[in-house]
Amino acid sequence: MQGFDSSRRNLSTIAKETQEKVLYYLLKEKNALAAVNYVKQVIDDLKNGRVPLRKTIIYTQLQKDLSKYETNAPHVAVAKNMQKQGFPVNPGLIIKYIVGKGEGTIGEKAKLPNEAEAYDSEYYIENQIIPAVDKIFEAAGIDFVKATAEKEQVSLKEFI
Repeated sequence: MQGFDSSRRNLSTIAKETQEKVLYYLLKEKNALAAVNYVKQVIDDLKNGRVPLRKTIIYTQLQKDLSKYETNAPHVAVAKNMQKQGFPVNPGLIIKYIVGKGEGTIGEKAKLPNEAEAYDSEYYIENQIIPAVDKIFEAAGIDFVKATAEKEQVSLKEFI
């Protein structure tokens, strides 16, 4: 489906699965609460390291020669690392990487899947999961941030 996030390469498997499951709950089951609860569970699983590393792999295609990139995007950083290790790296190559834990830019934290020991849960929540489902919830008339808030704010009227 053109324009649909799960058809994009630079979305991790966990983000694609989450998006598809949210659509299932909203469109097939017509159960917004189940969709919200599912996303909350995925976020909890990411925070607690229960998502397998293989589901956090991001695939991005090199569009041009490495020397032509001006920024050190994650896939470019990984491609440069691959080149240092002796792998042939050319435009059109699909780069697989995981954004790992640690300090630094996303490019500095990007690792080849076999080199990653753990993933950066905050990166995956903020840059993969939430963007993948937020537009869907918005189209369904659901304020995702409000729906997933840990505690509802209580008005003064409720105490009187």
